[in-house]
Amino acid sequence: MELLLYTALRRSDMVLVGPDNLICGKLVLHHSKNDSDTVIPLMPALAEAIAPFSDNRPTFLQTSFGKHFTGAGLGNWFRDACNDAGLPQCSAHGLRKAISRLLAEHGATNQQGRAVTGHKTDKEFDHYAAKASRELMAGEAMANLSKNSGEPDANSD
Repeated sequence: MELLLYTALRRSDMVLVGPDNLICGKLVLHHSKNDSDTVIPLMPALAEAIAPFSDNRPTFLQTSFGKHFTGAGLGNWFRDACNDAGLPQCSAHGLRKAISRLLAEHGATNQQGRAVTGHKTDKEFDHYAAKASRELMAGEAMANLSKNSGEPDANSD
């Protein structure tokens, strides 16, 4: 789950990620659908999740037979795991949407969000970030306004 969430990768790219993608505390990732690359910091929760798997294996995710997943195989395995956990509404692709929403809710600009997700256009990123909480973002924006410039003068234009 952490790999899918904190990398924002599609299943087809996720199945190729392994220790070789970890360089100086950052993940160097490739998005094959639009032939783009991202370099993102390794989040603490992700570092903890992959620590046991940072051995000589080529990929972090492997089947129970020690082989790397296919994109479809990972999607099916994840779907079964979600169903077994009583979360039928969840999916591997849903985590890509979730990180886009979380980035937006925590003040990331479209450019910053796209730098993580690998989307080429604002429109693509906006499609995923559209479910971000407007209330949360408004509160964050107002807090930033207050923190960075103080409250606006009510008498000024």
